[in-house]
Amino acid sequence: MKRRFVFGYLVGTMVAPDLLAQGLTFGADTDKTLKYRLQDGSPRTRDRYVLMFKTLPAPTRGLQVLYESNFDGQIDPTRISVYGSKSETAYATKTIDLDRTARALTIQFAQPIPQGEMPEIRLDEVFNPSVDGVYQFRGRYLSNGPFPAFLYIGDWFITIGIA
Repeated sequence: MKRRFVFGYLVGTMVAPDLLAQGLTFGADTDKTLKYRLQDGSPRTRDRYVLMFKTLPAPTRGLQVLYESNFDGQIDPTRISVYGSKSETAYATKTIDLDRTARALTIQFAQPIPQGEMPEIRLDEVFNPSVDGVYQFRGRYLSNGPFPAFLYIGDWFITIGIA
């Protein structure tokens, strides 16, 4: 487990020690930054997102994407598909649930995606946020075993309207 210590100045004032204790960091852990592609990337437009996962460490029956409250874009759950970037296989989904209150997109599969695959979630007809910015999405996969749980795999830092 990597530990990161942050000391510095934030807008001319020293960062308070209690903020450091809460895990305030600047920048992204590049080991956990995931790749993505946008078709357009402009605010207030329809777009296509391709969210690419890293290699799965275990077979999975589910993927989850969490997004922050500052993302005011609209995701259409009927326009979501999942492909394997290694196998170029389209994976049949069992359920796709978009919980706008929890800000979570959960995808369950009819058959597990095998270990070693690099899945891509394709979101078509996303209405981009109204404000330029960087929006953080968090990727998780469903572990196998007697007590399945969603495990963190990385983050996407999606840039809208910033050249």
